[in-house]
Amino acid sequence: MKANSFTAAVFILWAVSLFAQYPYKPVPRTMIECLEQKEGVLVLKGMTKVGRLHGSRGGEALFEAKEVKIANSGARQTGILVRIVEPAGPDQALREAETYIDYDEIDPLLKALDHFSKINHTATELDDYQAVFRTRGGFQLSLKSIRVGEGIRVSVINENDIVFCIYIVPADLPTLKNLIVTAKEKIDLMAEKQKSK
Repeated sequence: MKANSFTAAVFILWAVSLFAQYPYKPVPRTMIECLEQKEGVLVLKGMTKVGRLHGSRGGEALFEAKEVKIANSGARQTGILVRIVEPAGPDQALREAETYIDYDEIDPLLKALDHFSKINHTATELDDYQAVFRTRGGFQLSLKSIRVGEGIRVSVINENDIVFCIYIVPADLPTLKNLIVTAKEKIDLMAEKQKSK
């Protein structure tokens, strides 16, 4: 029995030391991240700043059009980078996180934005409602009826499921939509230029 316990202990120590040699890498959640994290190839990244959206209680969301491609290859992904910078309190350090919205998620996001401005208590027969739109990378819009005056939460959920957010009022939805549309137009223009080469 002692030999089996000793063998098991040695095996566990070996397994722990094996895993300790390799740093933790979060699993890519978007197609852009998958391409961006390729190893053994030259990864090229392009970006264009689009603008920023200020939160009603401080903080901001920054938007960039993004392209990631492998040199001398047809592999290419585009989308939008969103960085949330939370308002810092008197005794708090600035907190920020970022994620990508893949190109194929942009049109569904734009449609969701159109619906957000129309959501109210008629959305359901029950007392309270919540509307949520989330991309695969963790960009999220949410609105809850029970939090009157809080506004619409614009957030990024990082790979550790920690939420970074700002709040906007419904009047800011057109500005948010315009930032996303502008980023999409920049990506589409770049794609047209590349086709004509």
